[in-house]
Amino acid sequence: MVEIYGGFGNQVFQLAFAQYLKSLGIEVEVNTRDFARVSKENSEHLTARKLVLPVENFDLDEIQNLHYFNYRIRREARKSPFLNRLLNTKTFSLMSDKTFNLDSLKEKNYLIGHWQDLNILDNARDHLIRSLSKNANIKEALNGHKSSNTLIHVRRSDYLKFNEELPILYYEKAINFVKRKTGSCRFTIYTDDITWCKKQSIFNSAEEILSSSDSPQDTIDTFCLMLQNKHFIIANSTFSVIAAYFGKNSESIVTYPDPWFQSRNYNEKLVDKNWERVNY
Repeated sequence: MVEIYGGFGNQVFQLAFAQYLKSLGIEVEVNTRDFARVSKENSEHLTARKLVLPVENFDLDEIQNLHYFNYRIRREARKSPFLNRLLNTKTFSLMSDKTFNLDSLKEKNYLIGHWQDLNILDNARDHLIRSLSKNANIKEALNGHKSSNTLIHVRRSDYLKFNEELPILYYEKAINFVKRKTGSCRFTIYTDDITWCKKQSIFNSAEEILSSSDSPQDTIDTFCLMLQNKHFIIANSTFSVIAAYFGKNSESIVTYPDPWFQSRNYNEKLVDKNWERVNY
């Protein structure tokens, strides 16, 4: 069972990982119940998200209640040495994206993680494009005309709680880099903090500053607009990572921030070796 949670970017990585396992002949089900749990808890440390696309679009099945509770019981049993030996030793594994090992898979496997690795997307790329294209708007955006504009993604609202928002210096350096490479930089900003963006002088020349809710339809609409750009100044967010991954072509410039986070590690496999690292 693969857990699906977080924003759209994380969801795509998790669904790609589930599909990768399925391509190996492993029976896979996914669990999306965490969206309801986080919404109900309303914790200041968690950002409530919603499932954006049906898992059926990715040729995956939601785990049924009986099977799900079986996994939950086995997970709880790990807290008791006796119950763990009785129920789990030979038949159950709990692994994260940090501890995952194909050779350690057992009869039942509870897999929790972000699986943020572009290699996983590469392995499932054709299937992912077909799956995403089951949404008519995304299909049109993937196959439609691209502008010569540059996407700038600014994510701040939930990151402010963890002091992980990017400084304006990153955007200044990234914009200047694109200008040096292309001779100009016509850009559109996609953000969850319009007020802050409008106060930054370097963004005064933006063609548009766009914001939306995190509802599934708004997320899809924003993703489609992001795909229409030629160049990508991404934030420390998998949402703009997947926009750049699926939207770029051979002439595209993609920049990413370094460090990605100030106080947390990240998987270096989350960015492409051909993307431009911008230190700030």
